[in-house]
Amino acid sequence: VSTQSTGEFNPTMLSSLASKLLSKYLGDFIEGLDKDNLNLNLGKGDVVLTNLQLKKTVLDGLNLPIQIKQGFVGSLNVQIPWSSLGSKPVIAKIENVFLVVSPRTNVSMTAKEQEDVSLQLKRRRLLFA
Repeated sequence: VSTQSTGEFNPTMLSSLASKLLSKYLGDFIEGLDKDNLNLNLGKGDVVLTNLQLKKTVLDGLNLPIQIKQGFVGSLNVQIPWSSLGSKPVIAKIENVFLVVSPRTNVSMTAKEQEDVSLQLKRRRLLFA
């Protein structure tokens, strides 16, 4: 937080804060989210993330017969209508998603693993509720 009396924000500080917030909400899905792959224009409501590495565990909570070996998102663009946030939608556009998957060799899970997956799904549902 800036201690300046002018009320102006340092762009570097704002970028750092946005990066921390995005890491909090997207951290379960994206590896190494940082300021380097973040482009902000908060005045216009634009957030652009590029060259994102997906975590290999992104699909694990779905108990699918496949596993991610490598995952990549070219860009995630979010448009936030600040002036009419309650009446207009926030639009998120994901482009160039590439996944390398392989069959999951062992689909059965222990009770502990099932509990962990269930907890992870509940957290994701709460996050996006």
